[in-house]
Order: sequence, then C-alpha cells, then structure tokens
Amino acid sequence: MADESVEDLECPETGFHDDKEKEEADTGEEISADETKIITERVKFLRETIRHCRHFISMVACPQWQLLSMEVVAASIVGLVLEQ
Repeated sequence: MADESVEDLECPETGFHDDKEKEEADTGEEISADETKIITERVKFLRETIRHCRHFISMVACPQWQLLSMEVVAASIVGLVLEQ
C-alpha cells in the first residue's frame, strides 16, 4: 500500500528538496570570532557519513537499505567513541 503511493508519485519540475547549498548552510553551526572549535578527522568522517547516508535511511520503501545505512552510521559512531 505504501509502496504504491511512492511509485505513483511524480516529481515536480522544481523538485522536492531545497537547494543543496542552502540545506548544508542551515545544518552548519556558526562559530563566533571568540570561540574556535577543533574538529577531529573522525568527527569530519562521521558528518560526511551521515550526510551521505541520510537519503537511504529515509527510504521507507527499501527497509534493507535503511538498515544497512544505519549500520554504516552506527559503525562510524562506534569508531568515534572508541577514539575518545
């Protein structure tokens, strides 16, 4: 039932998603001149992993892809926690 509604859905010409640059700008935190943050390579890797996997995590019609993507993100989190 849910699969049928997804398959019949047509994409509008302008698309469902906002401008990718705007979306990425909204998720970034603003850092004032007074404070500086040191971001490790593991944190950068985790952010990139989440950014690349979030589309597949939200795919309701493909639970296998959702589970696999969540496993990838979980493995990245475990790697970050073990580093600390």
